[in-house]
Amino acid sequence: MNLNTGYQKRPRAISAGFQDDLKNGMLSSILEQVQWDDNLTIEIRSAYINIYYRGGNILRIREKKTGYIFEFDWRYVKDDAKAAHYRQTMPQTITSADQVEIWATVLPNIKVEMDTYFSIHKKAEREFQQLVLRENNTGSIANKTDYFICDIEYQIKDTRFDMIAAKRRDKGEYRLAIIEMKYADSALGGKSGIFDHVEKAYNYLCTHAQNALRNEMTGIMKIKQTLGLMNNLPPEFLFTDEKPEFIFLLANHQPASKALEKELFRLKEDNNFYPAFCQKADLKIATANLFGYGLYNECVYNLEEFEKLNRILLEISEGRKN
Repeated sequence: MNLNTGYQKRPRAISAGFQDDLKNGMLSSILEQVQWDDNLTIEIRSAYINIYYRGGNILRIREKKTGYIFEFDWRYVKDDAKAAHYRQTMPQTITSADQVEIWATVLPNIKVEMDTYFSIHKKAEREFQQLVLRENNTGSIANKTDYFICDIEYQIKDTRFDMIAAKRRDKGEYRLAIIEMKYADSALGGKSGIFDHVEKAYNYLCTHAQNALRNEMTGIMKIKQTLGLMNNLPPEFLFTDEKPEFIFLLANHQPASKALEKELFRLKEDNNFYPAFCQKADLKIATANLFGYGLYNECVYNLEEFEKLNRILLEISEGRKN
């Protein structure tokens, strides 16, 4: 088994000069806009960054030998005349702060164009993904949650993970976690469903050394900390060598639906595959705390019912180690 397979790719990182331009140089107006706008997030890629809005890429900035290249997917602008106007007036090759300011000024208008696009082409799963990232990294409760989201849309060859996270342990240590988002029960089965994701994750975990991924995520966390994109990280942190968690985050699952039960049964009915997967990662399912985005009768309890449920949950929590 070749544990180095797949890490021929360049790790996700940007240069010190790129970071300095974002913090103090010509790109600082873009970073400032991301820092005060909760709907925007910067993700680190190989020598470039993606800025996401509602799960869509609102701006890509590539580092070049001299300056930067700014890219936007103009398909988000449905009006051809507007798209043509933007292309003519928005500089693509950036060598000065004045050119960056043009983009910073226009970004709110581009958000409106993307809102129009998303009203037709829904991206609920990616929107929820970005919300999870924000709440755990920079939101008002970020210093109280147990996970930081290091990266989203992490792809290596034909395998893509929605989120790579770091689970807080003791004394600045973190456990690697891979998270898959599923929005609504229609996403639980079939291609790219629960079983398919677990199978792909198993193949990945069998053929890739996890230390390389841990090191890559450590680098990303340090860059985000430098840029003020992650709150309350310790000055020094490292990943433990524990096997990773593989977590399904299910958004708006309808409790009365049998779709989840069916997929979990399919996963566990193979007496060889599931135990083998558990040797590589701990499979877990995250639930909302305490309210999701879909309001179902099965999740609305009166006080007596909730007290009974809460006692059970507390007993389970107190009785386990992790």
